[in-house]
Amino acid sequence: AWGHLDTGEFPYLDIGCHYFDISKRGYKFLRAGIGLNLVPFQPQPQFAYRSLRFPYDYRQIIRVMRNIKAAFKNRSLTTFLSDLAQDENYRLRIYPFTKTFLFPQGGSRELITRLVALAQESNVTVLQPMHVQTIRFDLKQRRVNVIAGGESFAGREVVAGSQVRIGDALHATINPEGVLRCIFTHVNLVFRDRSSSSFSYVRFLRHPAVIRMTDITDHLRHWNADKNDQRVICIGIRDSFDKSADDAEKVKQLVDLLKKYRFIDPSATCEKSYWSRYPVEFLSDDLQKRLQREFSPMIRLLATTNFSVGVLSNLTRWESAFLQDPVFREALQSTRK
Repeated sequence: AWGHLDTGEFPYLDIGCHYFDISKRGYKFLRAGIGLNLVPFQPQPQFAYRSLRFPYDYRQIIRVMRNIKAAFKNRSLTTFLSDLAQDENYRLRIYPFTKTFLFPQGGSRELITRLVALAQESNVTVLQPMHVQTIRFDLKQRRVNVIAGGESFAGREVVAGSQVRIGDALHATINPEGVLRCIFTHVNLVFRDRSSSSFSYVRFLRHPAVIRMTDITDHLRHWNADKNDQRVICIGIRDSFDKSADDAEKVKQLVDLLKKYRFIDPSATCEKSYWSRYPVEFLSDDLQKRLQREFSPMIRLLATTNFSVGVLSNLTRWESAFLQDPVFREALQSTRK
């Protein structure tokens, strides 16, 4: 999902809406270890509640107020106070306005390009994406055999991300009950617009059509300097809205919404739209535990749905491995300065 959509005329459009919410230590690693050119979002990310916009981290206020309301409604104040002490989703975390969210200057393409380059520098062969048809675990040999794209691969371990589509492939070995399927739908809207951006990343709460959106104009211009008079906005939309009308009608409704709330100049003209419908699977917690209990160490499941959590949960291990590289040590020292 961190890839990009190459339309020819508008190459390297993001196919999803993204942001990094990472600690300073995490940002240092992304710069020194991955080699990303991180720059601040301009403006900083926000969340939208009804017709109002707030700094992104202040969404916790809405979440806590909802939990308080539910606690009084259900007469479970004792349970709420217990959750308040243990669960961060119940805790009111207020960050100063000086907190700065960073993102690669070249957007998702910069991230993916650099990760592929790192793999190749480590003598890892990177193949084009393939449909995985069968996964079989050989318990005696401690080997895993995979059929993908009509080819057969054998190895010591399968590493899978949170949304990887392997449910059907597991039928040969295990009955994969607990596979949840859905489709992530995004549309990139291209406008003729020279005005400055009024937002970078916005997450919507309780909106019937829009989940989140990102103004990816700066990322696009980074790779295509001739697009200075065009603005591109990537919008993640809800399934119910995606099924409500044809694409042309949905584009019209989205453009009206953007203009109504002044996300774009009212005079801007939407010239084109590019849709991306990305089927994903989520393995239930029970299925993940079964796989890891019965077939570890031949399978490893990584939490990749949330990029920030994925980085931070592996940071200590990655730093330890990278510290053996003198180039990384020098780069890390430079970011500390």
